[in-house]
Amino acid sequence: MGFWAEVKEQFLKELEQAGYKSITLKYLGGFNSLKVGKSVTIKQTGKPHHIKLNNKEVKAVGLEWQKDIKRSLGKCVGGAIIGGALTGGLGALAGGAIGARRKDDSTAVLTIMNEGQEEYLLLECSQKQFKQLSEII
Repeated sequence: MGFWAEVKEQFLKELEQAGYKSITLKYLGGFNSLKVGKSVTIKQTGKPHHIKLNNKEVKAVGLEWQKDIKRSLGKCVGGAIIGGALTGGLGALAGGAIGARRKDDSTAVLTIMNEGQEEYLLLECSQKQFKQLSEII
């Protein structure tokens, strides 16, 4: 871990110890001043419904979660074929189960007021992360 990453991690720990929570999520789109695919840190400010979004204070006006969990059929079949070829029927069952792992593509849509304009942020967000984000807002 680099020097600045350590400084950031220490700063976030100190904020949390002081009662301010934060979360870092992958940004997927919607807010023009952020780059798609980069991480965004959302922190409490102490004011109700106000958050810091990469150190810019904005008002959060809405939050919703969109669950999207997928299973890969191709990987399931591939795992079953390989497992069956190596160990027989029981291996086919185990290979199919291992190959069918779930991928969580769920997102959160955070609505903010930024300089009088309502804007939306699409964030990669598991159910556990959504709960943490809800507690911050």
